[in-house]
Parts: sequence; structure tokens; C-alpha cells
Amino acid sequence: MDINIIGTPEYLYKINASGSAVRDCGSIESISHFLFSCKRWGQQRARLRQQHGDRFGDLSYALGGYLSRQGGTNIDGPLEHWKSHISVVKATIQFAKDTGRLHPSAQDAVNAEADRNERLLLRMPSLASPTPGAYRSARPR
Repeated sequence: MDINIIGTPEYLYKINASGSAVRDCGSIESISHFLFSCKRWGQQRARLRQQHGDRFGDLSYALGGYLSRQGGTNIDGPLEHWKSHISVVKATIQFAKDTGRLHPSAQDAVNAEADRNERLLLRMPSLASPTPGAYRSARPR
């Protein structure tokens, strides 16, 4: 799974959808930067650091993934016996919620409205349409 396809500033810059990957803190924001090192979220990160323990900074662990080796050491054991640490994943999600970064911005709402309007004009099905293949008319009824 490639988690770098999420709309972080780093990814948006890579695909030329943004002019910069640098955030207000002065660093390039990747998933790892956001979760483990951005200065803006130090206070919210304290609980995350405690919950993750000695695996703090391990992105795979934070997101519930399996890591077979790290520095030659078998970290998560045999795959057939492995289980995700759901409490760690919940702590990671809670951290993201606590920072407010999971809340849509006003710009997100503007972009979504523009997308809906363009789809109406082009008579394309809405992404949120409950019926696959359903088309909306651009004319008012």
C-alpha cells in the first residue's frame, strides 16, 4: 500500500497540483512529518508518543501495517501470527483529529461545489450519486 498517494502537500506538489510542498512550519509535509516531527503539533503528539512507545516513528506500526524487518531484526514476527495493534491505530487517528487536520477546509467545500457544478454542466454522474450511471440534468426542473 502506498500511503503517499494521500493529498498531503508533498504528494500534491509531486503531481503538480500545488506550487509548494512546504508548510507553515517551514518543512515539507509528508505523512511521517505530520505524525512524528512537525513542530506545530508537539502538544497533541505527547499522547501519541506514549501510546506508540519504543515504536514511535514507525509509520507502518502507526497505521496498523506489518513490518517484517528493521535493521535485520524481525519486528512483527511471522505474518501468519501477526495482528494489527488497534489501540495504536486509534491513537494515530485521535492525534490527527486533535490537530484539526481531518476537518475539511473552506477551500475543500469550494472545490467540491465547483466539481459538482462542472459535472452538472457536462451531464456526468455525481461521485456521490447513490445510483451507478445516474445522470442529472443541467436544466432546472
